[in-house]
Formats: sequence, C-alpha cells, structure tokens
Amino acid sequence: TARGNRPVDSLAMVAWSQPRRGSSLLPACALTGLLASPAFLTPLWQTAPSHGVSSLPNALSGAEAAAPGDAGIGGLPGAPAAAAGLAVGAALTARALAARRRGSVDSTSKEARIGRTARSAEVRQLRPRDRTDGHGWIKEDPEFTDTDESLIAATHTVELKKRPSGIKRYTHSDGKGAMVMDMHEKARYPGDPLGQAAVAGVKKGYVVKSVAGTDVRGWDFEDIMDLLEDYMPDPDAQSAAAFGGQAKRAKKHQQVEFPVTIEYMELKEGAAKAAAPAAAAVPAGAWMPRLESWDDADLAKERARALAMPE
Repeated sequence: TARGNRPVDSLAMVAWSQPRRGSSLLPACALTGLLASPAFLTPLWQTAPSHGVSSLPNALSGAEAAAPGDAGIGGLPGAPAAAAGLAVGAALTARALAARRRGSVDSTSKEARIGRTARSAEVRQLRPRDRTDGHGWIKEDPEFTDTDESLIAATHTVELKKRPSGIKRYTHSDGKGAMVMDMHEKARYPGDPLGQAAVAGVKKGYVVKSVAGTDVRGWDFEDIMDLLEDYMPDPDAQSAAAFGGQAKRAKKHQQVEFPVTIEYMELKEGAAKAAAPAAAAVPAGAWMPRLESWDDADLAKERARALAMPE
C-alpha cells in the first residue's frame, strides 16, 4: 500500500477476504508476494525482452522505479520491499491452508457426531444407568418368562391411585416382561402414596400381566415402562443417564391415566432362576487349584497319573 493503488493491492484484498476457496488461492497469494516489489524484479524483466515480460512493469502504475529508501543490501535495489512482499505472500498462503484444514476437520467432526447419535438411538435402554426412571436389569436379577401359563401360581389384581406407587425398580428378562424387584414394602403412615403398592398386595417377584385391561405379556420392557410411567424421581439415575449421552427413544405407547388397574402374576417357586454366573475361561492344560476334598479313588488316580509322567 506504500506504493499507491495498484493491481497488487486489489489482489491481496481478494485473497485475504476469501480464505476458504482452497488450493485455488495459492497461486494468487504467491503472485501477490512477488508483485509487491516490481523495482526489485525490473532488472530481471529487462534481461528477457523476447518473452514479453518487460512490458509488465509498465502496466503497473508507479512501478518503473524503486521508491526512495528501497536500496537493499549490497547495492541491490528493492530488497527490503521484496522481503516484505514475500512475507505477505507467505502469510496469505498459510492463512488459506489453515482455513482449508479447519473446514476439513469441521466436516469430519460433524459426520462423527451424526454417527454417534445414530448409534446411540439404536441401543436399547435396558439398564438403570441408561434410563432416567431407575428401572432396568442388573446382573443379580433372575431370569423369567411371562408367556408360559404353566409357570403361573396365582394372579393378583390391584388398583394404584397415583404416581409414584412405591415400586422403585422393575427388571426384565432378555428385554421382555417386567418384574417387581425393589419397592417400599410398607406404608410409613396412613395414606402414604409410596406405600400404596405394598398395601394393595404387590410383592417382590410379581410379574406384570396386564395394564388397564391390555395384556402386556411378551412386550418389550421399555414399552411396558412407557405405559406405566411409574417411577420415583432419582437425581442420581437422571444424572447417570445424562452422562451416558443416551439418545431419547421414541415412545410407542402413551402413559395410562391413574387410578389404574394392574394385574400381576405370581410365578411358581423355581420359575424365576438366578442368572448363571459366567464361568472363568481356563486355558487348556493350565493348572488350577482343587477346591473340593480328595477321596481314595481320586488319590489313586492322581498317583497313577504322576507315576506315568516321563522322568
């Protein structure tokens, strides 16, 4: 700008104001730096008139001679201005490259966020830490089925007046059904809303059969919970679900209005089996300590095995 209004200044402004056009700006930025000091390049242009380059300085107004004070090192005119021009060109080039990299990173991050959201929406909310109502399965819960009539010992019909009814946690078996696992087992005072389930006769281990006349056997656990919408607000459960970043699941059923009539199934003894613990993986041939006692037959067998081993 010290040399007045020239095409070089316009080119610099265009390159600076539009940094996101990618690699197409790199030649413009480099040309801006080179044309910033025509006085320095004038001798080079004059040495090659056959190529038509000598006419270029004449097209730039005020570029026929170096500005006062442009004497460079070793008598080379225009060297400081050329260095400044090259620095400006390098800065513009770096800006364009940085903007291009930022655009690429932003688009990649957006695609990653969309992918994580889609994966979260596909995950079923079956554990208490995944849900905001505290219901769900934990590893100590038993396995059961709610569709086998032969496993039913009795049915109990109760009426719950309002939410919450005092049932703290329902569990499921492989994502199906709803069994009462934790609840307030007595009322704290007459008319205690948290004791109404216990007063009505609900007990731990009861399995939901129908809600307001709708048979829910074989339903997904989440659908039954959406229908009941009966839970005790727990800030810890809500914080855990929010920390996990679970996507909201679309409800298939609207919650029923209370008071509501719920039919529970009492299963026969042994119908609900505790989940079998996962057996520890033992590598083939590995020595494992014997946890039970030894009898004579076992000792004789072990002695024969030891004598048969090669020396």
